[in-house]
Amino acid sequence: MTLFKPELIPKIINKEKTQTRRLMKPEHYVKEFVTGNWQTRGFAEVGIKGKNGKIKTQWKVGQDYSVQPGRGKCGVKFCSKCGFHGSLLHWGGDCPNCKIAVKPLRHRITKIRKQRLLDISNSDAKKEGFHDKHAFLEYVFKLYGKLGKHPSLLSLTLSAEKKSKWNPWMLALSFEVVK
Repeated sequence: MTLFKPELIPKIINKEKTQTRRLMKPEHYVKEFVTGNWQTRGFAEVGIKGKNGKIKTQWKVGQDYSVQPGRGKCGVKFCSKCGFHGSLLHWGGDCPNCKIAVKPLRHRITKIRKQRLLDISNSDAKKEGFHDKHAFLEYVFKLYGKLGKHPSLLSLTLSAEKKSKWNPWMLALSFEVVK
């Protein structure tokens, strides 16, 4: 499963969002491809080390995952005919509008990269579903600001000191919607 904010799910359905970023934690374990290096090819998979010391795969290139609107929430279903989407919990196997069978919304990881948050390009910001880097970073800062995890600022006019304090390593996951 991959968690997405509910407001981003329509962008996934419309293929406006084909990338997502996650904070890279110290306990993350990355497995590189056998050939090449992570700077050019990305990572083959990312896992997280549990309290027992075992690695549990979180994301793997080529693997399919359900789209969920939040932790503990049911996966999303999508109707390709009318575009309706909603939680699996709220409706069964048929679209409430079209009465045709629908499937859970799933995505396949196509690439995993490591990148500093503030190093995102305008091209990658568009793949995140935003019109440019500034709009993406404003969204991220508002999101993490609610959690008190970044300085109170909403622009790229960061001092070098603030950049070094709040420019974390991110996992950039590229994906495609699975039909």
